[in-house]
Amino acid sequence: MNYNPELAYAHPVVVLEEVGALVRTISKGRLLDKKGGLHDISNPRSLFVEIKTKCFEICFPKQYINQLKLEKQVEDLTDDKKRLEKQIEDLQKELVELRAK
Repeated sequence: MNYNPELAYAHPVVVLEEVGALVRTISKGRLLDKKGGLHDISNPRSLFVEIKTKCFEICFPKQYINQLKLEKQVEDLTDDKKRLEKQIEDLQKELVELRAK
């Protein structure tokens, strides 16, 4: 196969994987055709967010790991807050009942 750079053109693609000298890519058109539009960029389950997250994971692995740790800490703290709010509510009810006696 002969390669003529003057006949080549550039277009954006997403690299799916690299195996040796072989690079598998998918174009924007094919992504949109196969997975739907990239219009809903705020939905955490959207293709846009998936691609953005994967790129962040590959390009910045240390920061990605730190981000995951921070997200876990936030989740744990949120759970603790809910648990403590429930305890406060229960104690307030108990206090009202004791004052009523």
